[in-house]
Amino acid sequence: MLKKLAQIALITISLSAVSLNASAETMMDSVHSLQTQWAEIKYQTFDEDDQVKKLTALADEAKTLSESHPNDAEPKIWYGIILSTRAGVKGGLGALKDVKHAKKLFEDAPEKRVIDLSADFRLNNLETYEQWYGHAHQARLFTPPK
Repeated sequence: MLKKLAQIALITISLSAVSLNASAETMMDSVHSLQTQWAEIKYQTFDEDDQVKKLTALADEAKTLSESHPNDAEPKIWYGIILSTRAGVKGGLGALKDVKHAKKLFEDAPEKRVIDLSADFRLNNLETYEQWYGHAHQARLFTPPK
């Protein structure tokens, strides 16, 4: 009887582990979808009003994912990235709410570091980078070619 209970417990634990792994894969698939949609909006949508509209819809999707996975950093980080991008497109005082919310999301993301690459990799010319920041670029190998 005890052996049978141990087998049932082991099966239950195994099924739980499989379920958690499948849930994590599904969550990461959703995060990948957010990333892909964000890139399409950012780099292939040129009308600012259209960008704001699409980023708003994507932010709603990211918010839902973030709320359904409160202990995972990736959905929070991507929600923050989407809000920050929308703030950059909107500009002005209207963007301040998005920026503050994004900052809180980044701070609340569990045990993940968010690295701001905006200036380091946006400038295509290393001389311009060095002139602007007053020091050599620390990751020259990863910068775009001239």
